[in-house]
Amino acid sequence: MADTENYDAGSENSSQASEQEKALALGAQAEFEKKNYAAAIQLLSKLESSRPQDPKVIHNKAIVNCFKAGLTNISQLRKALTSIAKQLQCNLEDPKTLVDVDQCYVFYNEAVTLYFLRQYPKTLQILTKIFSLVEQLDESLARQVCFLLAEVYLRLNFPIKTLKMVHFMETSLLSHGAKLKSTLPLERERDKEKDCEGKEDLKSSFGDELLIPPGVRIRLQRLKIRANLSLSKREEAERELALLSEIDPENAATLFLKSKTLFVKANYAESLKQFKLPEDDGLFKERGESDVVMYHNNTGCVYHAMGKYHLACLHFQKSLNKSSELLAEFPKPVSGDPISNRPLVTIGSNYKYELLYNMGVSLLYARKPADAFDCLIETVQLHHRDPLIWLRLAECCIQVHKPENRKDFRLTERQREIVKATAGFGSHRKVILSSRISNDNCKSSENAAIPVPTLEFGTLALRNAELLLNKLTIPNSTEGICLINLLSNVGNKDESDSKGKPDLNVTLSEVSTLSKLRKPEFYRNLKNTIIADSSYAALCLGDYLTSLYKAEELLTQPHLSGNHKLLGHLYAAESLVLLNRINEAVPHLHPENVTKLSNFSPSESEITQHLPHTSDWFPLSTQTAKVVLQYNLSTVYAMRGEYDKAGELVRQLWNASKSHGIDVPIQVVTLALYVELQLGRTEIARNIIKQHCPQYR
Repeated sequence: MADTENYDAGSENSSQASEQEKALALGAQAEFEKKNYAAAIQLLSKLESSRPQDPKVIHNKAIVNCFKAGLTNISQLRKALTSIAKQLQCNLEDPKTLVDVDQCYVFYNEAVTLYFLRQYPKTLQILTKIFSLVEQLDESLARQVCFLLAEVYLRLNFPIKTLKMVHFMETSLLSHGAKLKSTLPLERERDKEKDCEGKEDLKSSFGDELLIPPGVRIRLQRLKIRANLSLSKREEAERELALLSEIDPENAATLFLKSKTLFVKANYAESLKQFKLPEDDGLFKERGESDVVMYHNNTGCVYHAMGKYHLACLHFQKSLNKSSELLAEFPKPVSGDPISNRPLVTIGSNYKYELLYNMGVSLLYARKPADAFDCLIETVQLHHRDPLIWLRLAECCIQVHKPENRKDFRLTERQREIVKATAGFGSHRKVILSSRISNDNCKSSENAAIPVPTLEFGTLALRNAELLLNKLTIPNSTEGICLINLLSNVGNKDESDSKGKPDLNVTLSEVSTLSKLRKPEFYRNLKNTIIADSSYAALCLGDYLTSLYKAEELLTQPHLSGNHKLLGHLYAAESLVLLNRINEAVPHLHPENVTKLSNFSPSESEITQHLPHTSDWFPLSTQTAKVVLQYNLSTVYAMRGEYDKAGELVRQLWNASKSHGIDVPIQVVTLALYVELQLGRTEIARNIIKQHCPQYR
């Protein structure tokens, strides 16, 4: 609620509050804190009769009415806040109109509602404006503004700014053992502080002789751990976690943070041990969170990282079921008001689409691309501006078209396919070779815009992914992208003003819709994978010019990985061959174009599909990659009629496979047969058939 002591402030038409009016205001405050909302409304109504135009009275009455309704009439509250803002000569849609401290209460409550509606960029605009007046605010309001602003920075993937905000609160805002007073109603962490009542005050970890209430200390520690984990600073996170474990060891939030820290360290077995299936406490309506939903989701994430994708899907499904069960308890919203009949804290608690995304990714890794597509296409309804989701959809389409290429390297299984049949007997016996041993057929759909897992739709998804990624502003050295030394410059003149307040302004162009774009290498891998997949899809669809253009674009990218470089050269060469520009394809097929192939880490392998992060996709080694290039080069030589060169390369490939155990594709055998027959060496061709097709000896 607004300040109850000085009701004349900020109200031009009101006189100094009388003692009776102050008593009514204080009484309403007391009843509100005791959750006796009916009594608080009665007192505020009496106060309103004597001060009908006082915006603070109107504001507090709107807040209490909202709480009396169980925070379910948010639309009415926002209308009331808009009306009060006009009375205060400001506009909630334009934070620049916030110029007076008395306007901060209205803007803050608007920011809280936007936060729970998950409109984080708008929330950030309001809070940064309020923060510019932080020195003039009541200490309780200033504290809540700082906590909410730190949380929004985390939601928008600005962990360094979160740490700066925590540092500011520890060193400047929280002083002299000040105790937190709940003067504003819409505060999410209220219930967490109650767990910490009665504990001794703690000194600041920065070494200052400042006493901080234990509930506040716990919230600060949690923010620091989450921010450090977002920055992959595991040692700092572990250090802060050790402090948190001393203060609040048994809390579920502490155990979740401990599990996440172990997860980031790739200690998955220990991470799982931290999880215990919690009982449903029935407080979802009050908290807006469910420990059961979080337990199954986090367990699924750990199993996915362990490569147990079916188990991961099982837990994601349980999380989805529990989330749907909790949300089904609320009555249907009123027509035209989708956020009605639900408490504010639960409006943004529908994680259906995030859970569907997790399940879709696990299904994709479990080699169930069609089922994965069904999950991910629903996710697009909410996250249609996320390029990663469009890439995932394209990966589903590609995997439906080509599930794997491992069978091409299984000579013993595929060698029977080399010979189609025989004709005649004895010396007149003839061998009929198969015209092709590849079964890659592109099935076209009637309309590429129909959301089905086809290459046509995959091409559309890749185009969306590339357009969205290009629209994102990726600064070279902004937080959220680059890792820098945290807090090393906090307090310096170039980082903060003379009052010690950090520079926490963020332009909206920096707010990425893709929260994982926190490292330059992730952004590069994402972009390169989109380009590589686009080239592959165009190649399969017979659009060779587009395939060539994308392959050449891929090869011009800076910091290109060995995997993407290999794909770029292969796709460029094949496109040129199919465009009858055979001579131009030769430079792409030299073995020296292959550098060391990398096995992707979990964070990087999330965005790769064609690259060899599983055993279903070859080549799995640099040597095998060179064999693939040499095979394609020998094919080009054969197409140019240079059969001697082609035959020599094929012999080298075969000798390498025998002496070093390098995997070679079945196509090497068919090429060897073709070359030997073209050279007129039929006896050698017969020996190849006898060696690899014993049934036709």
